[in-house]
Amino acid sequence: MSRFAWAGVAALALTSSPVLAADDQGFYVGAGAGIFGIEVKDFEVGLDFDDNDTGFRGFGGWQFSEFLGVEAGYSDGGTASETIGDITVDLIEADVDVDVTGFDVYLTGTLPIGEMFYAYAKAGVMFWDADISATVREDDGEGGVITTQDSFSDSGEDFAYGAGLGMNLGEQASLRLEYVMFDVSDADADFLSANILWRF
Repeated sequence: MSRFAWAGVAALALTSSPVLAADDQGFYVGAGAGIFGIEVKDFEVGLDFDDNDTGFRGFGGWQFSEFLGVEAGYSDGGTASETIGDITVDLIEADVDVDVTGFDVYLTGTLPIGEMFYAYAKAGVMFWDADISATVREDDGEGGVITTQDSFSDSGEDFAYGAGLGMNLGEQASLRLEYVMFDVSDADADFLSANILWRF
């Protein structure tokens, strides 16, 4: 092969390498929906709250390489509702509603499985806000019921982590199924969701 041919092959390799690398890098956005659950167990006071609602999440991220990236998003967990206690047995009961929203930031690790599938894990921080409201009904001892209402809000940040499986739909679109867990004050929260993302 002549020196000119070798030079052409070398030039082609040099110019094509960054393009190949770019397939594993870049910005993406996505959205998802699924089951957002809240669980509170306090055996000292007999509190046992466990319910879920439809949750939604929008997110964006940057893939540094085929294996490493960062991601940030906003989640709305809907309203988890449950009646705690039984006025006919305990002489008191409460309808409790819990609304949770939050911003999250994750470091992500991805493991390709062939060209079409991949597994990933992520760990980071959830900055959450929780609104709790309760309607309490109490037996007044004279055949009547005393009804009171109360509500309060709380916020904080806690460690969050999760994992998922993805399926590529061509070079830009992807479907993901993921499960994430974190704490909300004294409650355990989890989010099982199906997501679609688009790479740029």
